[in-house]
Amino acid sequence: MNSQQTYLAKGEFSIKSVRFRRALLSDFDAILAFGDHYEGRDYFWALYEEFLADPDNLCVVALMEDTVVGYGMTSLIDGGLSAVARCARVDPKFRRRGIFVAILDELEKYTMLVQL
Repeated sequence: MNSQQTYLAKGEFSIKSVRFRRALLSDFDAILAFGDHYEGRDYFWALYEEFLADPDNLCVVALMEDTVVGYGMTSLIDGGLSAVARCARVDPKFRRRGIFVAILDELEKYTMLVQL
């Protein structure tokens, strides 16, 4: 039994309990609390507000109940012909539960819709 199945078997976690919404400026502190990823060289913190304001970016947060447990962003490039996953993060307390993959799946759904 893999770790995902273990969580499900114990009823402690289900990927269905994760929901998504667009990221807000007010989510910044919760995402910042996930920790430093690149020993102080992470551009993300300085550009967060710009990322949210850019209409070619989709920035989402993953929520369990009302707690922000993850963040992801994709950007449309080439006039909307291509999409690039720019970053994704999961709160260390919620890692190894499939949330990162769920974030990428959510971003992929968006890119498929825009490319129709």
